[in-house]
Amino acid sequence: MSQNTFVVAIGFFSLLCIPFIYQAIQVNAWLQQDPDKGDHEYVKIKDFWIMVVAGVFILLYEKFIEWLMYDWFYARSKGENNAEKKFFSKKACRTFFQFQYFLAATIWGYIVLKPTGWLSWHIGGDLSLDDAVAL
Repeated sequence: MSQNTFVVAIGFFSLLCIPFIYQAIQVNAWLQQDPDKGDHEYVKIKDFWIMVVAGVFILLYEKFIEWLMYDWFYARSKGENNAEKKFFSKKACRTFFQFQYFLAATIWGYIVLKPTGWLSWHIGGDLSLDDAVAL
């Protein structure tokens, strides 16, 4: 019963997303028609491959971290039997990967946003309090 409920919920959620995806594609096409609407180039649908490659890389890196760190975490896990040690080791590998992922994303985001004028002065940007209020 619960598996059927899950499938129905996913199907319903997917149906709810269709209008939003359609609208996003329409807005992107409209922005592509007139490139003078902004001071930057808009993303093209054909650039989607970058996201696919990055996603595959992230998944492979997560598996690499598990392969590299599993034995180290297993030797230090708090479980009393093999199943518990396995569970805690996999959990530690996942948490270690998440730590690295979010640290890298935060540093990359800061490097990208720092010169744009969107960060406040107290976190290293150029945006003053008056400019922030005016936005």
